[in-house]
Amino acid sequence: VNGNLVDTGTLTFTSGGILNFNGNGTTISGSGIIADSLGTIKITNAKSITAGSSLTFGSSTGKTTLALAAGTTVNSSGSVTLYGDITGGNSSSTWANNANSTLNITGTLLSTGTLDASVGPNTVNYNNGGNQTIQAPATSYYNLTASNYGTKILASNVQVDNAVSITGSAILNDSIYVLSGNAALNMTGNSQFKLQRSV
Repeated sequence: VNGNLVDTGTLTFTSGGILNFNGNGTTISGSGIIADSLGTIKITNAKSITAGSSLTFGSSTGKTTLALAAGTTVNSSGSVTLYGDITGGNSSSTWANNANSTLNITGTLLSTGTLDASVGPNTVNYNNGGNQTIQAPATSYYNLTASNYGTKILASNVQVDNAVSITGSAILNDSIYVLSGNAALNMTGNSQFKLQRSV
């Protein structure tokens, strides 16, 4: 795909397929589903997810990988639900959660690459039905949510500026790291917050 993509339905690919988004400065918008089960969506050059969009990638039964090439920045101003991982080619691969955006992710979020999630208001929700690693953003999270169930564990020191929310049966574990900032702590359901360090 070299131009803009507007998805208001369901775009389905053969299991394990590859979809390439190549255009520079193009947009992804709509309220649909891109169901590339067990496949990869490769993103190169600058992309924007427009405000008001509500997009789902993959499904609960088939993981999809969003692979950001080196030097690629995705600016998201909408709501994205990803059943799968976001990967980066190197540290210059960037996902930016802009104002009024939400990223719900069940997999790994940029173990290589840069997450920009400090602009308010925006939310990053680690919502796998199982364990997940919470990656450190470039500076801070505005809102950080751990939901569904399983343990969500810090990979390094993390700052949160507005709200930390733990919902369902999720467990937020700070491991050996520091969860800092001026955020409120909101806990509902059977959620837990585990402090592993001496304080």
